[in-house]
Amino acid sequence: MKLGIKRTLAATAGALLLTGTLAACSSTSGGSDAAACEPKYEFTTVTEGILTLSTYDGMPYFGEADGAQQGIDADFLNQFAADSCLEAKWVVSPSASVIQAVASGRADIAAGGWYATAERGEIVGLSNPTYVELPTIFSTDGTSNVQDLAGKSVGTVAGYTWVPELQAITPDVKEYQSSDEVLQDLAAGRIQYAVLGSIDAPYLVSQNKDYSKIQSKLMDPDPAVASSVTPSLPNYPHTKGNTTLTEALNQAIADAKDNGSFAEIMTKYGLDPELVNTAEYE
Repeated sequence: MKLGIKRTLAATAGALLLTGTLAACSSTSGGSDAAACEPKYEFTTVTEGILTLSTYDGMPYFGEADGAQQGIDADFLNQFAADSCLEAKWVVSPSASVIQAVASGRADIAAGGWYATAERGEIVGLSNPTYVELPTIFSTDGTSNVQDLAGKSVGTVAGYTWVPELQAITPDVKEYQSSDEVLQDLAAGRIQYAVLGSIDAPYLVSQNKDYSKIQSKLMDPDPAVASSVTPSLPNYPHTKGNTTLTEALNQAIADAKDNGSFAEIMTKYGLDPELVNTAEYE
């Protein structure tokens, strides 16, 4: 899912069903408000009147606090459901089951930062890109130039595609099992720099006061690190062949980028709002 990493994500013992908080016009009570709702987007769903959303429990994409959903995908897709006059029903399961729930027709959309790949496109529909994941430099000096890391100690997560590229820039590359472990060593001064993804790691920095001196900067495009020039682009996988849903998602993504609401969601979770500007990478 993330730049070649195979992750095991914490999940509930069984699938957990959650109902999203929707706008007034998409009331689930069946009353006059629901009847009066005029959908901004119209498409067919697995279950009439319900938008079934498959995800794993992992911030900043999706989480739950005080009985409410949170996260960049939760915020966007709950609003998408509301704008479509549908009830949002979240199905939370292990990450390995998320795409399969859509491919098997049990869910309409998968959330969680899934990349649009040719292999994935054979079993599910693919939307236009939602945001971009770029290699990001974490430091105390605020550099965005990967060449500044030459000869320095650098931490990253094992499995990222840029590991051999970093090793060509500096021989002192330490590999960890998680972004949090890398950031802990950076905060403690055991490494000088870190190169991590632009989604989960900035969120971790924004949530931990021990990381208050750490700065994160999107890496300047440099051919020495290929993904800084041609990064992977997440999207919303959805039921294959449902062209009305594909069109609705693409329009909603475009609308949210045009009116600034997608950038606001990114900022809310401590992420760079520039990550929604995917056009130059498409």
